[in-house]
Amino acid sequence: MVSHDKMIQSNVLRSELLRMEYVCNISVYSPEMFVFVDETGTDRRDTTKKYGYSLRGKSLKNSTLHVRGERISAIACMSMNEQLDIKLECGTTDGDEYYEFFQTHLQPHLLPFNGHNHHLVVVMDNCSIYHVSEVNTIIN
Repeated sequence: MVSHDKMIQSNVLRSELLRMEYVCNISVYSPEMFVFVDETGTDRRDTTKKYGYSLRGKSLKNSTLHVRGERISAIACMSMNEQLDIKLECGTTDGDEYYEFFQTHLQPHLLPFNGHNHHLVVVMDNCSIYHVSEVNTIIN
């Protein structure tokens, strides 16, 4: 039996092409050349359990005092073999904080390219705080 339905469009082909291009570009570097940068943050709300077990037919309840607590943020840079540096601070991290982290914690680990230096390719996700033009200019 055949039905006539609306076709769902997907961009899998474009993603696959971009992924293959990325793999080709990145494969010329050895793993020791990569430095990974990531940011995370937490407050005390993250420690509340959201799932648990109960007898069938009984509702699961957990009484907790919802305290937000102070926000702790961390930015870390790692190589394939070691953690290079980390910065912890109270409050959220913005572009200015990332720029300061880059200058004082990350940049000293980066080496000029001469064909075989370690720590010269910086890998970051697309977090909005990383879009600092001064950092991108220095890295490129």
